[in-house]
Amino acid sequence: MALDLKLNVSTENDCETLVITDVTNPMSSANLTGWGGSNLSPSLLQYNFILTIIYPVTVGDDLIPIPINFNLTNDSWEESNFWEFESPNIISNFIFKIDITAFLPLLNSYLDANGILNAEQELLQIDESIFIDSIYEVKMTITNTDNEILTNFSFCFSNTCTMAEQVSLMYSSTDIFCKNCDALDLEKALLAESLLHTLKNSCN
Repeated sequence: MALDLKLNVSTENDCETLVITDVTNPMSSANLTGWGGSNLSPSLLQYNFILTIIYPVTVGDDLIPIPINFNLTNDSWEESNFWEFESPNIISNFIFKIDITAFLPLLNSYLDANGILNAEQELLQIDESIFIDSIYEVKMTITNTDNEILTNFSFCFSNTCTMAEQVSLMYSSTDIFCKNCDALDLEKALLAESLLHTLKNSCN
């Protein structure tokens, strides 16, 4: 069996922080596609890793996927502010966290370097305070120490952080048991919940 990388992707801190967690676990008789054994090792002494967050940018009617890479090698793992590890030089069970305030300069630097323009044909720059609700792609590429690609994995993430909070607030302010109340607020909450369900299941 080959390694089957498993990642959990979520947001926290009121949608301001993106969190990516490795939940692959070691290879065993109950987990034949885990790290190690006859599969790829999680060791930074043997392999390099590239985590890519593909951020969705909308320009007019066009959706532009912007890839932001985070390289991880044996020489760089101690210098990164975004990664957390259980053991030195071992990537298994990592936690990657990045705040929108740290992500935006990387995103805008990419837009600048690639000359991506907005609808007014001016240099596009993003000014967000949170990770927006949208469909994100997260990739992990594993290479040997000569940077030759050995394998890569892709994950879809439906971010519904803001919408989920809004739906919760709508329901909390609506008395669903009131028979004489205006049903419009409840109808709005039900519609918002339906849209939330659709976005949540966009990756399925």
